[in-house]
Amino acid sequence: MSGDVVHAIRDRVRELAAERPYHQLVLVVGDLKSGKTTAVRAAAADTTWAYLSLGAALAERLLHVPTRQRPTVVQQLAEDIARAVSGDVLAIDNIELLFHPDLAVDPLRLLLALSRHRVVVATWPGTVDGTTLTYAEPGHPEYRREPRPACAIVTLSPTPAAVPASPTRGEP
Repeated sequence: MSGDVVHAIRDRVRELAAERPYHQLVLVVGDLKSGKTTAVRAAAADTTWAYLSLGAALAERLLHVPTRQRPTVVQQLAEDIARAVSGDVLAIDNIELLFHPDLAVDPLRLLLALSRHRVVVATWPGTVDGTTLTYAEPGHPEYRREPRPACAIVTLSPTPAAVPASPTRGEP
């Protein structure tokens, strides 16, 4: 894994912390096995960043919720889990559960909500083309296409690069 990616992540976090936009979200975007987790953990090393495997923590809490009620509580559960983790920067990994159609949650909107009061660095398992994020392929039940997300993006590709953030929008 290239040190360039780690530097790009840390640079984006510093920029957001200084600018204090409405949403303070950095997405680290890459396909399966692209090194997102390694990059985020390396960026967090030797800092005060907290690390959260959101999928595992959320799945554990959802086990106790009846299936039909899960869409109504998933956002609040995720917010409670994140709030319980201290630190000025929260690194969130393993968000794939958020894309499950039965949960009826907008993963990007949820991450943006979590980034209102502190910088959040989250892995996004998918791709970015220009300023459009995708998850899964069209026709797949978990497919998502997010044009111009109001966040900073760091891509993991053969030549990692930071994508300029979209202008900050109002509250989601």
